[in-house]
Amino acid sequence: MQAVRLVCKLRGGSNPILVEGTNGLLYVLKFRKNPQGPHVLFNEAAGIQLYKSCHLPSPIWEPLNVTKGFIERNRACWMNGPEGSFRPESGLCFGTRFLSDQYPRVFEFLPRASFSRIRSRWKFVSVQCSPLA
Repeated sequence: MQAVRLVCKLRGGSNPILVEGTNGLLYVLKFRKNPQGPHVLFNEAAGIQLYKSCHLPSPIWEPLNVTKGFIERNRACWMNGPEGSFRPESGLCFGTRFLSDQYPRVFEFLPRASFSRIRSRWKFVSVQCSPLA
């Protein structure tokens, strides 16, 4: 799978971007050599597996190839670090399927206006997990 179109830059310290893949689906993409450290992508994959084991909605993840040409054409995907903006590495990156348009709706963050609509707050913060295999 390859990233073919930059949709937008997303918020967050891991510098995620929203891209379209060659299959026409949208992906949240994170580059290797992330400013948040070398374990960010591993933590993302492990977190998704943990969510799945807890029967929570979680995206499908897969490697996405990002070419040098894609990076050069889309300077908005360049990363921000302590020393300023820098060019990310091309090659295989971490992509998760974008879920916003699916049901149940998944948010990047829960909007403050939604807090008052939470009926069972104790259910909202407690999670019933199945044991990890």
